[in-house]
Amino acid sequence: MTKNIAIIGGTFDGGNVAKAKVRANLVIFGHAEGIRIQNATFKNCYGSHLIELAGVKNCVIDSCTFDGSGFRYNDAHDESEAVQIDICAEGLNGSFGADKTPCDGVTVQNSIIKNYPRAIGNHNTVSGARNKNIKIIGNQISSTKFKDKQAILFYCFDNSEAKNNTISGYATAVQVFSSTGIAIDGNTIAGGSSNGISVLNNSKITSIAGNTITKSALNAISVKGGANVQTIVGNQLVGSGNNAILIAEKGTVVNTIEKNQITAPKQNGISLNENCTVSMVNDNVLKGVGGNAIRVAVPVKLIQGNTITDTKANGIDLSNQGAKVTKVSGNKISNTKGRAAVNVSCGSVETLAENTITSSAQAGEK
Repeated sequence: MTKNIAIIGGTFDGGNVAKAKVRANLVIFGHAEGIRIQNATFKNCYGSHLIELAGVKNCVIDSCTFDGSGFRYNDAHDESEAVQIDICAEGLNGSFGADKTPCDGVTVQNSIIKNYPRAIGNHNTVSGARNKNIKIIGNQISSTKFKDKQAILFYCFDNSEAKNNTISGYATAVQVFSSTGIAIDGNTIAGGSSNGISVLNNSKITSIAGNTITKSALNAISVKGGANVQTIVGNQLVGSGNNAILIAEKGTVVNTIEKNQITAPKQNGISLNENCTVSMVNDNVLKGVGGNAIRVAVPVKLIQGNTITDTKANGIDLSNQGAKVTKVSGNKISNTKGRAAVNVSCGSVETLAENTITSSAQAGEK
C-alpha cells in the first residue's frame, strides 16, 4: 500500500484533448493511505477523471483548482467526476486488486471545480462495499458547459457530508442515493434544471439545514423513494419552479420541517404528498406562494407556529382523505385567495385552535 504522499502545488495538464483517443485519468491513487493534495491545478482530460481515488484512506484535497473547460468525450451525457471517490473492484479499478476496498476518510475542501460533467462523487457501486466518512466542504462548484448532472452525488455513501459549498449551473446541486448518515448543511445553491437537493432510494439523512436555494426549476428540496430525513431546518428557499419542499412516495419519512423561509414557489410551499410520513411542520415562514402554502395529504402530528402570507390558494390545505392532523395551532395566516385559510374539505383535524387569520378571500377555517 502506498502511504504518506503529498502533492503541493503544480499543474497537471492532460494536453491537447482534441487529439486524444483513449480515456484516461490525470491522477489516480489506489490502495493508498495518508494522501494530501494542496494548491494544485488539474485541467484538460479526455473522458475521465482529473483525480481518481480508489480504496483510499485518509486523503485531503485542499485549495485546488479543477478546470473542466478542456474536458472532451464523444458522449454528451458522460458521467465523469472531477474527483471520483471509488471502490477497488472488477470492472471499476480492478488493476489495483479487485478486493472491494472502498474509500474511507476523504475530504475535498476549499477548492474550485468548474465545467466538469459532475464535480465530486461516484456513479458505480459494488455489493458489500460502501465509501464512508467523506467530507465535501467549502468548495466553489459551477458549470456553464454541463447542465444535466449533479454537482455532488453520494451514491451508496455512509456518514458523509456536503457543507458550505457554493454551487451553480448543475441540474441538481446535491443528490443522495442509497446512502446513510448524510448531512447537507449551509450550502448556497443557484439555478438548476431539476431539484436543488434530491434525496432518493431509502437514503437516511441526519439534516438538511441552513441551505440557501434559489430558482430551482423543480423543487428546492425533494425527498422521495422511501428516504428518511430527521430535520429540514433553517433553509432559505426562493423562487422554486414547483414546490419549495416536496415529501412524497410510500415509505418516505421526515421527522421535522421547521424554521424554513420560503418565498414565491410557483406551486406549493411545503407539499406532503400521499403515502409519506411527516411528524411536525413548525415555525416556517411562507410568502408569495403560487399554490397552497402547506399542502397535507398524510397524517401529521403537529402544524404549529407557521406564518403564511399572500398565497394564491389555501394557507393550510387538507383536501385529501389521507390528511389526518392531530393539531393545527398558533399559525398566522393572511391574504389567502383559495377556498379557506385553513381548508379541511376532505381530511380531518383533531384540534384546530388559536390560529390568527386575516384577509382570507373566502373563509377563515372551512
